[in-house]
Amino acid sequence: MVFRSLRSSLVFASILCASVPAAAQEVDPFYSGLLRDGAYAYDRGEFAAAARDLRLACFGYLDQPVLLTGCLTRLGAAQAKAADADGFAETFRRVVELEERFGGYRQAEVPAEVRAAFEERTAAAIPAATLAQVPVFAGLALRKIEGQLAALPAKQRRKELETRTQKEPQTVLWQLLLTELDLAEGLNAPALERARRAATLAPQDPRALCVRGLALARAERCPEAVADLQPCARSRRETAYAAALLGCWAGAGEWRKADELVRGLPAEVARDRQIAGLAQRVQKGLAGAQATAAPAKPTAAPAPQVPLADGLERVRRLLATGVQEELREGLTLARELADANPGSREAQHLAAEAAYRSARWQDAAAYFKRGGDPGDARPELLFYLAVALYESGERDAAASALERSLPNLERTPYVDAYAKRILRSRTSGGTGGR
Repeated sequence: MVFRSLRSSLVFASILCASVPAAAQEVDPFYSGLLRDGAYAYDRGEFAAAARDLRLACFGYLDQPVLLTGCLTRLGAAQAKAADADGFAETFRRVVELEERFGGYRQAEVPAEVRAAFEERTAAAIPAATLAQVPVFAGLALRKIEGQLAALPAKQRRKELETRTQKEPQTVLWQLLLTELDLAEGLNAPALERARRAATLAPQDPRALCVRGLALARAERCPEAVADLQPCARSRRETAYAAALLGCWAGAGEWRKADELVRGLPAEVARDRQIAGLAQRVQKGLAGAQATAAPAKPTAAPAPQVPLADGLERVRRLLATGVQEELREGLTLARELADANPGSREAQHLAAEAAYRSARWQDAAAYFKRGGDPGDARPELLFYLAVALYESGERDAAASALERSLPNLERTPYVDAYAKRILRSRTSGGTGGR
């Protein structure tokens, strides 16, 4: 068992060694309230305050291992964000205890972004050998090793990967890393062979399918490549994968699909020289297709690539997930729809909400202003407007919007905390924002 030597020195560990009650007692509202306050503080980015609340909250769950693990995972994420290295190390030890004895970590219900923050810090702070001893964290051990291998010169990295592949031929990661190295060095034939082998070992692994798609595209086998690259998330955020899918679609004359992809790329990817060249080719192809399709109506405006109603519904689905990556995708699409449909109040308000959920306060305030007053019948949007204005420094307007939202708004600690800050900022003459 990992960290077994620490048990005798920890009060917490002595509690774990006792039998868990057959029927766990109901959690005292004091502790559940602290857990809620800690979660809200974390969401606001007040990580030190979140850690203080969560550390106390976890004492209320000592007889419920799975719930305790969830609390400790939140605490560890807050400590990681607050740069509390010692606190995080102690919390990680407790999580490992609970996982080994009760399977607590794999059963705990924790928001995806919180679990990701905890695991990111775990991978960075805990030795790979330690992680490899705990099955639920074994994947993090591989991630850590991958980072170490990436720092090696290409020749040394290849030698190390080939050695690992010989020793562990069923480990998909080594095959994928060798494939990526082959692709980076222009060795397309061996890359495709390795990529296919990796996809056979892990037919449901998204990374294996993405890499196979890239290898197929480099081998000029676009019909097969598109099947892998189109659902691949990396095609919408990484230059090499985006260029491969764009090149395949351009070669097949799929101008509308290619144009939609270009419009959704992050700015740093869109600025890449290869992507910019492909984007120009796509625009020429799209213009030519439109001219051929409607030669008698040269003044007709091109139809939007995504119908407004469909686009708005897609944004709502992305925002509902709460996952950071999908929130960013939702914001990108929402901004495109709002900018392309300046007369649509719904598009402006949804772009404002998407910006709010990504803490892009000035963008949120700007889209609210373009969309006009949400109205008292939409108290949630009024609250979002109030927060965006407050964080942008417009304290009087923020307080006015807040006061209109409160009578019809569900009150939570998060709402009450912001209400207190916004109203105090106006009455005290302070400036808005943190």
